[in-house]
Amino acid sequence: MKTTAQKSGFVSINKKTMELFDELMVLQLIDLEFHQLYYRTMKEIEPLCRVWKGNLNKYELDLSKLKTMPNNLRNEKH
Repeated sequence: MKTTAQKSGFVSINKKTMELFDELMVLQLIDLEFHQLYYRTMKEIEPLCRVWKGNLNKYELDLSKLKTMPNNLRNEKH
């Protein structure tokens, strides 16, 4: 699970850690409430990631890509 209070930008994901789990949930904190941006398999998220500044062991995930994905559960509060 990744949590962020960022409204835009990127969240980082360690590639070595990425290989240890099957699913990813990204929560965004807005006005003291968590909103689910993403909850899917790693197979679906990996193509959306880019390598972070040449470091092959670290990915960046663009929050705007998560917000525009079809069938997204991003409006659920937790």
